[in-house]
This record gives sequence, C-alpha cells and structure tokens, in this order.
Amino acid sequence: MELREVFSAEPKSIYQLLCDPGTGFYIPAYQREYTWGKDKIERLFEDCLHGLTKLVENDDAITFLGTLIVIHDTKYATVAPISQGNMPPRVLLVIDGQQRTTTLLVLATALHEEITKRLKALGEKDLSPEATWIKNQCLSLKEALESTFRISMTYGEGNYKYYPRLIRAFIDSWSRSAASAVYRSPVASLLFSYSNHCNNQTSKYEFVTPEELSIEEAKKYDSVQKIRKAIIGEIAKLANGKNDETEFPDLESLLSHEDFQQILFKTKIEKPVLDFFAIP
Repeated sequence: MELREVFSAEPKSIYQLLCDPGTGFYIPAYQREYTWGKDKIERLFEDCLHGLTKLVENDDAITFLGTLIVIHDTKYATVAPISQGNMPPRVLLVIDGQQRTTTLLVLATALHEEITKRLKALGEKDLSPEATWIKNQCLSLKEALESTFRISMTYGEGNYKYYPRLIRAFIDSWSRSAASAVYRSPVASLLFSYSNHCNNQTSKYEFVTPEELSIEEAKKYDSVQKIRKAIIGEIAKLANGKNDETEFPDLESLLSHEDFQQILFKTKIEKPVLDFFAIP
C-alpha cells in the first residue's frame, strides 16, 4: 500500500466539516484539554469576518482557518468505553486541530442561542413580507446550526437520540440509552446539554457545572464556560454594531450584492426586505 492511499488532504468548508451527517469527532486520551483563551477566540472571529469582507469584493475568496488531521476509525478500534451497536456511522479520531474544532462547535451553540432569541423578539404577530422572509431565514439557519453540534440518530431514548458531535476518550460514551450514555467531559457535556435545551427550550439556557466533580474537573468546566461567555460577548458586539475594531461588511454592501446574498442565504434577498431597509 502506498503512503498516499493512507494519507490524503481534502479541502472542506466549516459547514461541510461540521454538518457531515453521522460523523462524530473523537478526542484521544493523550490530547491535552481544551485550552484556548480569549485572545485566540478574538483571532478566530477576525479571520472569519475578514473572510466575509473578502467575499463582498470577490465571490471566489477563500479564508484558510487551519488544518484538521483525522483518522477514520472504521472499526471503532480506538473508541473506549464503547457501547456496542450505538456508534455514529462515522468516527474521526482527531490527531490535530481539536482546539479549533471545539471552538467552532461551541461557537455554533452560541450563534444558535442568539438567533433563537432574536427570532422570538420578532414575535408571531408580524406577518409583513419582510418579517416573514427574515423569520424563514432564521429558522433555516437554526436547523443548519443544530446539525453542526449534534448528530441526529434514527432513534433513541428521548434526548439520547441526539449525540454530541465531539466526545473524549475514556470519559465519554455515545449511546442511545440513558443507562450507557456518558457525557462527562466539559465540551461533550455542553454540547449535549445545549442539544437538550434545543429540544425543550422552556427556559433560558445555562451551562451548569455538576456538583460531584473534583476541584480539578470543575476548573475544566469553568474554563469552557468562560470561553462560551467570551464568544457570546463577541457575537453581541457584532450584532449591536459595537465592534469597530473588527472587519465586517456593512448592511448596504450585503443587501446590494446579489452574489454575496446567494453565498449566505442560497437565494437573493426579496424586494420587500430591500424596500424595508431602503436599498434600491
């Protein structure tokens, strides 16, 4: 067997990477814990927003966000503990890039939460064409985001039908059954608890640190909580137009650039929306 048959490079967008149906990311035990700080979060936002700005100028623009090295574990040989018959269709052992992948998954939950809040704020009584179009786009984006941070299995016990997209070896275990599913690592716990929130949404989401953890384990949870709060803060600044230091396409550029609209929404923005914002 030639080396190229074992290792190959494949360019993928973030959407293609995280929305691949039935694919779970598995972090081996030797990988360090999630350690990204606020400075790296800000840099990731800068890179993503720079890419959006470049798309306004050139619809073929590409922004490289880093490399992910994975091994397709076809026989689930690296998965432990394993719940037989409950594995996702495809498991990718993450050799390099887990920090960036984890951050993108946490970012997806924060974006989903923000869009859900703003969708509720629109209310159900406003049936104007522009409000209807915006609501439909929000619903479509919410569904797409849900497919990034969780895997929908064909069946399962209640919330356990949905697997967190990423888990850690020896700590977590995918399963459709409450008796054998374990999501104890901070990131897997966050993804699973937010997935449950998506199913219920009876109250405001809060990522709670389990009481029975050791001091060291609790610190790991606190670290992930701080990063998610930092991400939410960055999103809020952008949404409220208070991040003057970051590149971001202005509203007029977005609404007047049809190619950009096709990339973002897979369709042109309808005329009632353009009229609402007074864009010719």
